[in-house]
Amino acid sequence: MRSDILAYIKGLKLKNFSTSDELPFSSGTELYLKNPKRIYVDVEQVEITAFIPLLNSPDVDQSVHTVKVYFAIDAKQLPADYAQVVSLIRLAKDSITVPHGLGKDAKSTTDYVNDMLVTMIEFTFTKLI
Repeated sequence: MRSDILAYIKGLKLKNFSTSDELPFSSGTELYLKNPKRIYVDVEQVEITAFIPLLNSPDVDQSVHTVKVYFAIDAKQLPADYAQVVSLIRLAKDSITVPHGLGKDAKSTTDYVNDMLVTMIEFTFTKLI
């Protein structure tokens, strides 16, 4: 799903932002802080849990796939299209098909690191297995 989200973001052709194929962290350093206005997509994390626990037969399980997208900008000079960029990236969830899907979600959060505004968009895809 990382590759799907990365392809979607690259297809947006954002004028103030670029997209990197690299992962957002290198040797513990956040690359998105070193390279403002560059969008990074992290590796997919998968968690498998019981969706419907059953007594006398195998449980019905679900897998939750999570992919996080990071980028940073100068907090003192927000690009005019910042809100639009966040909204467009969040729409990536609609472009991904989840077989036996239960749900798709995209949440965005922000945090300040020194004078940088860090935006993290977390995509969650849940499916029955």
